[in-house]
Amino acid sequence: PDPAAAEEVFQETNIVVWRKFDQFRPDTDFRAWVYRIAFLEIRKHQERERRRHAVAFSDALLGELAASYEERESVLE
Repeated sequence: PDPAAAEEVFQETNIVVWRKFDQFRPDTDFRAWVYRIAFLEIRKHQERERRRHAVAFSDALLGELAASYEERESVLE
């Protein structure tokens, strides 16, 4: 619900992708690799928020949202 937080997570994801780019294997799916990094960055953000606030998305909900996005990825492009 917080656009500034979403932008922060997006930027952190970009930084991690840049720093770990040498770990990407060209024979694998780049998009899936980036999505996994983004998913982990979202979880980190959620954990930080959980510590600061009492309410945050559960890991199960995040997993469902990620799966739903992947199913609809071609439509969203």
